[in-house]
Amino acid sequence: MNDHALTPSSAPHDAAALLHLGLDSTLGRSAAAPVALPVLPGFPQLELIGRGGMGVVYRARQDSLERTVAIKVIAAELSSEPEFEARFVREARLLARLDHPHIVAVIDHGRCDGSLYLVMEHVDGRTLRDALSQPMAPDVALRIASQVCDALAYSHACE
Repeated sequence: MNDHALTPSSAPHDAAALLHLGLDSTLGRSAAAPVALPVLPGFPQLELIGRGGMGVVYRARQDSLERTVAIKVIAAELSSEPEFEARFVREARLLARLDHPHIVAVIDHGRCDGSLYLVMEHVDGRTLRDALSQPMAPDVALRIASQVCDALAYSHACE
């Protein structure tokens, strides 16, 4: 487990885990059609984490570095749009330059089997939906809001 993780005993206190899962804040909804994980050399599929409006997220093993990663596979209907692909690649490159404790690291991106994918640091823990489904103490909410603002300020300063 990395130092960003939300664990049952500590959740929800860390914005990095919430932001990571917030990338797919629609997890659990059936907005996107099922997307099969492309066969990516070096990343054997482990399991489906969730489904969002843009595609699905899988937990996978990165063989070369012997670590667990998250792979977001974009739905084929979006991946086939040239404008979407150009924006996706541009944003992936921008995200990969960010190095902040409250922003999940982007490791790689690419296209395989007709779908775009993004390889990210895997953050173990609760989903954003789960964290927000229960009342949150004001001090916890303020700490998370502060971490989110810090991460946003950093990301905008890097543009």
